[in-house]
Amino acid sequence: MIFEKLPDAFGAAEVDGEIVLISASTGEFFAIKGSGVEIWRHLDESGNVDEIVNSLTREFAIGEPTARSEVGKFLGELESLGFVRRAG
Repeated sequence: MIFEKLPDAFGAAEVDGEIVLISASTGEFFAIKGSGVEIWRHLDESGNVDEIVNSLTREFAIGEPTARSEVGKFLGELESLGFVRRAG
């Protein structure tokens, strides 16, 4: 499965190692920290969930089931906020 960012839906800035998103429709702020920052950055590369999971298992020394669950939750939240969509 592949996800892609919807750049018209938000403004983004990196502040002290966090990504701050501002919703274009509501003006609300959302902060992305820790592994979420890495997931967000991977969306710029391919957005392929399997590739993101593999990268997180290496980078954070976590098991594949944990990484897959966390990636799924995070992308689901971003999708519900309208910042990303399923592309494939």
